[in-house]
Parts: sequence; C-alpha cells; structure tokens
Amino acid sequence: MLETTVGSFIISAERNSAAKFSILEVWFGVGTLGFPLLVNYIIKFYEWYFILYGILLFFIFTLFV
Repeated sequence: MLETTVGSFIISAERNSAAKFSILEVWFGVGTLGFPLLVNYIIKFYEWYFILYGILLFFIFTLFV
C-alpha cells in the first residue's frame, strides 16, 4: 500500500513522472532485498529476539506518527 500511495503522489506531482517513478521502483527493490539480508545478519550474529524488539518499536512508532 505504501508503494502505491507514494507512486501515485509522484506521478501526480512531478513533471517527468516516468523517470521519477523508475527511480522510486529501484529504491523499493533495494529495500525489498536489503531488509531480509539485514534481518538474517541480526539473527545470525546477534540474538533472534532483537528482531521482535525492532518490530515492536516499529509498531509503536507507527501508532504515534
């Protein structure tokens, strides 16, 4: 849902929307690839419950923002 909302905002707000949307898609792809790698790194080298704390902090952050 976030990608759709940000994409529609860029298409409606920018003049060269195709190029901007292409850059947006690349960054969403980088985030999609990077997040599981980050989680795997934290689970492997630290403790697995840090991920649960991170998810909890994310949910608390989204409730108040």
